[in-house]
Amino acid sequence: MERATMQTAGGTRIQQTTGSEGPHYDPYSFEEWTVNRGGNTYVLHLGLAVWYEVNGVRTHQHDEASVENFERAVGLSLDVIQNGYWRARSRCKKCGSSRLEASDGYPGETLYICQKCGQICYCDFNRSAIE
Repeated sequence: MERATMQTAGGTRIQQTTGSEGPHYDPYSFEEWTVNRGGNTYVLHLGLAVWYEVNGVRTHQHDEASVENFERAVGLSLDVIQNGYWRARSRCKKCGSSRLEASDGYPGETLYICQKCGQICYCDFNRSAIE
């Protein structure tokens, strides 16, 4: 399971969690978006099952309703959250450059290195590449 978090200027914290679910012999990938805003925690789980959660209370609805309720509660569309999240991750925190290049690290690890200053900006880990 991999987690990455970003903080917006307005104090909203957005976290993306990815991993696999289901039986070990036939796993399915999932993606979870957690938004902490205004003292509330909103979670949207997109995977084998789609569900939406507010402050620990989970509701199971059809896929579109869960996404719509999450977007309505958070006040942002899922596309805006995802685009902002990836835009924030695609810049070097040290120099601000957007010239990042993927490089292999340890098995299953991908490092994103700034081409201007050499800073490692973030990394991804793919567990299935080593199992």
